[in-house]
Amino acid sequence: MGSTTDTQFRPDIQGLRGVAVLLVVIYHTKLALPGGYLGVDIFFVISGFVITQMLLRELESSNTINLRAFFSRRIKRILPALCVVTCFTLFLSLIILSPFGDQQKAINASRATTMFFANFHFLLLDTYTELTTNPFRQMWSLSIEEQFYFIFPFFLLLVYKLTKNLNKYYSTITWGIIVFTSISVRYFKRARQETLLSRPFRRNLSISEFEFYLPTHRIWQFLLGAVAAYFIAEKYYIRSPKTKHFGTLGFVIILFSSVFFTDNDPYNSLNNLLPCIGTVLILVSGAGLATRLLTSATIRWFGEISYSLYLWHWPLFVFLLIFFPDAGLIAFSVTCIVSVLFAFGSFRFIESPFRSGTSSIAKSTRSVLALAILLPLSISTLQQASIPYQKSIYDTYNYTNNRKELASQKLRCADTWLTARVIDRCTILVPQSKESVLLIGDSQAESFSDGVAEASRQLQLNATLFTFASCPVMDLKNRFRDVACPSNRKTMEFIFVSRPTYLVVSNALVPYLEDDNCPMRENLECADSRTDRIDDWFKAFNSLANYLESIKQKTIFIMQTPYLGYDSRGLSLIDKLTGASSEQSHRDTMVEQEIFESRMKTISFNSKYLKIIYPSRAICNNNSCRPETKDQRGWFRDAGHLSKAGSLQLTPEIKLAIQQFSS
Repeated sequence: MGSTTDTQFRPDIQGLRGVAVLLVVIYHTKLALPGGYLGVDIFFVISGFVITQMLLRELESSNTINLRAFFSRRIKRILPALCVVTCFTLFLSLIILSPFGDQQKAINASRATTMFFANFHFLLLDTYTELTTNPFRQMWSLSIEEQFYFIFPFFLLLVYKLTKNLNKYYSTITWGIIVFTSISVRYFKRARQETLLSRPFRRNLSISEFEFYLPTHRIWQFLLGAVAAYFIAEKYYIRSPKTKHFGTLGFVIILFSSVFFTDNDPYNSLNNLLPCIGTVLILVSGAGLATRLLTSATIRWFGEISYSLYLWHWPLFVFLLIFFPDAGLIAFSVTCIVSVLFAFGSFRFIESPFRSGTSSIAKSTRSVLALAILLPLSISTLQQASIPYQKSIYDTYNYTNNRKELASQKLRCADTWLTARVIDRCTILVPQSKESVLLIGDSQAESFSDGVAEASRQLQLNATLFTFASCPVMDLKNRFRDVACPSNRKTMEFIFVSRPTYLVVSNALVPYLEDDNCPMRENLECADSRTDRIDDWFKAFNSLANYLESIKQKTIFIMQTPYLGYDSRGLSLIDKLTGASSEQSHRDTMVEQEIFESRMKTISFNSKYLKIIYPSRAICNNNSCRPETKDQRGWFRDAGHLSKAGSLQLTPEIKLAIQQFSS
């Protein structure tokens, strides 16, 4: 991603940059080229080659390196475009990302980007594959490249001083030892490295993740390019009619890698080594079919804008997927075109003026450095200061406050269990009432507690509320339950002893289908398929229903709240100001919800003691639940639970079910 003006111009290298950036962009669409991420490795090799060629010529002519001039060129080449993209991305994140976490992540990443330690920031934050919603994720590679630029001139100057009086034989041995050592850092005793690196970084990651982010495990790619430049400079490699085929072979290797390699292991040894070797073959060849392809006008043009295109495309992709999570070929094609237009504008009006010195600001390196660092840092600071204000306009979506407002929370009866000491505290008494309602269940029951309490009040019934998050009332063994939940036997004993007039039960379904909380069978393993896990859930529910039928307990079961496509706490400023929704369409979820409800109807059809309430009928219509619309604002407190306002919407349904038992 370095400048082409820093060294003798080679149009094929410019074209190779174009190929590399196109591989990365296409890969990020997830529509093709599963190995396109290797374009970054190609960039690293090119950078090592170009910078080494430039510095070796300077050493040959002046016996030293003008470090001030070198860093001045780097600053003017890299920082202006980076500053503009960073500031623009922060602006978009202000209006598109949620202030409940996502904006803060973008702010922190922007600061790491500006100070060129984004690779370390992301290593400490999360794995690469878990950062798909961070608009600055692509900046990890830029940070590694700048870290290389900062160290390499000193390193090359030292090697030159130590070997200038040696013959070529010993100089070559020295370079061989350096490259071998850098590669050994990556390949030698990887399991041991994983243990050693996990301690200082306090992350239990695989060595693959450390290798992906750490410059110590990437330096060998830059050095491969550096060695290629050294061999050409020292004339160890002489081009001939036969060597022109090296470039063609290298090009085939790169294409093969991008088509057939995958990102299941983003830093698998063979995956990264092959395209790097292919890049070296193209760099040393400089002739043949590959060179003719790479010097075509279109590919070279993409090479010219490659740096800006690399910067611009990823945040635009991230924001696209926020609005259109199911974006396909057309949406990504349009976004790619927009990215190219932005990149061309950036190259034409930002990169070129600063690099050539025609901009008045560009004449002072210190001014460029100060502006490029202080401006994004200042904007990120102002944005962070605005987050509390942004949160204040989402008062109806504040999860913590909404949960504290729920009836079972106010009674301090959530996440506690049935003991004589808390029964009185968790009961809302109505004078002279002889009938009672008992609510039991997990966090779904908790979110319905206000509706149950209000229906009981209107019917003049005592109401006792007991809820325990993530703990099913049904005999449904799961990993979480074994650690924190009360036993199903105690629950059934309490119901049998207390014998409420009406029992209200609710258990979520979808959360108990996930891997970390799925229903465990007798062998303590979960079913592999979602369909089988649903069957296991309904088997447990059937068992509960049969027991309650046997003791003639009048029971109302409230089905789970339909899951939104996104957490209602994640609404952004653009949703608030325009009323537009950035939610993922949850049509598939609603279809699955209908399947759940159909099975529940079958179970309850012939029962005298079981009635079912479906929250979807009260809070959804037309296969959609949109909490941001005018009439439904604030009904959800997150992606799968109702707020107090939403719970009260179920009051008529609960009241009617109780009255039907009485009639």
